[in-house]
Amino acid sequence: MNIDANLRAYLDGPTPADGRTPDARYASFDYCFNYFQAFRDSGNTATIANPDNIQMSCLQLGFYLASWGMLRGSSELLQRSARHLTLILQAIASMAPRLWEIDADTYTEANIERLLEQAAILRRANGGMSDTLVTKVMLGVFGSVPAFDTNVGAGLKRVLGVARFGPEALRRIAAFYRQNSELLDRYRVPTLEFVSGKPTERLYSRAKVIDMAFFSEGMTDALGGSGEVRRRSRESSQAGVPWATERAPAMRTTALGHQGFDVVGPTRVVDTIKRRFAVEGPSARVPLIKGGHFTAEITDEGIRVDNLDKQPVLPWAVFEETVALLSRNGGRASRGDAMNHKLGEDELSVDSVEGHIAATVYGQRRGESVFRRVTPVACILIWAGICRHSRGELVLLG
Repeated sequence: MNIDANLRAYLDGPTPADGRTPDARYASFDYCFNYFQAFRDSGNTATIANPDNIQMSCLQLGFYLASWGMLRGSSELLQRSARHLTLILQAIASMAPRLWEIDADTYTEANIERLLEQAAILRRANGGMSDTLVTKVMLGVFGSVPAFDTNVGAGLKRVLGVARFGPEALRRIAAFYRQNSELLDRYRVPTLEFVSGKPTERLYSRAKVIDMAFFSEGMTDALGGSGEVRRRSRESSQAGVPWATERAPAMRTTALGHQGFDVVGPTRVVDTIKRRFAVEGPSARVPLIKGGHFTAEITDEGIRVDNLDKQPVLPWAVFEETVALLSRNGGRASRGDAMNHKLGEDELSVDSVEGHIAATVYGQRRGESVFRRVTPVACILIWAGICRHSRGELVLLG
């Protein structure tokens, strides 16, 4: 990985809409970060969501997320006004001052636990938040972690061997920073000020610089560094699926793979589902196991379904974690009963599909009630040809 080249490429920008200029979309990070960090500087983070500030706080966070790709296609946020972010801002305003101090140079085990708890608080404030959305919020407000989007994840996977937001990824990022701190710190450039467009005295956080480096690495890795490929990656198929996602990635070796099965591993599950949507169209009728159908619609963040009223978007992490669980458990796992049991009880263990999703994706704890999602999750995986149904279980096809 050429850190210097990656950071220069990010700051220069591949197109006039990117790069480090006051009107380019990347500058939306600067304006959002400046806004929230000003509350930290004055010791007034608790007032971020008060009546005098809540509208501006929602607008600042909302436009940053829009510029950074979170209001595209049929994503959940695209269907909402900026006011929808109120609960997230209230959660941010309630967070302890020490959570505003964490950066990549202080990823101790205790601080890693705090970052994971911070992410869990945000998810509880707005159910269904993907790793991408959660970490983009954490980066834009606190500057504490890279944004684990597709490109950053690809870069991290290539260089550090881990792509998912979690304790192991944060440990490896901490080691990466320690090994390259002198170079990375040189790219802690000042943020741009909104009115004048000139540099401020506030510097990019270390996590932000790391985000830039791995974003560029992921772009190069996923798109082959070709201008033609990069151009085509911005185009969509008729089904609304980005061109780059239609290409099958390398399959992760799993326990089933060692036994000779041709399985869809966690790293392939999203692409397999997207290819099915590419055939069916951006909206599809998915069969239910006991008869009937529900409608599933592909979005940037995951899949929106019409049979989960309160939290209709299933983030991609739900499907990745389900297949990861099945792979670890020899290809099968119980569905889990969230109707009659709480997380951690025998019928809703963390080794069941429902329980595993609740614990790993939504940050729920033992003893808590769980929102039922297993039916659309299982049916989509079956519809995509990844799994099959067995009585009370979901089974990975091999």
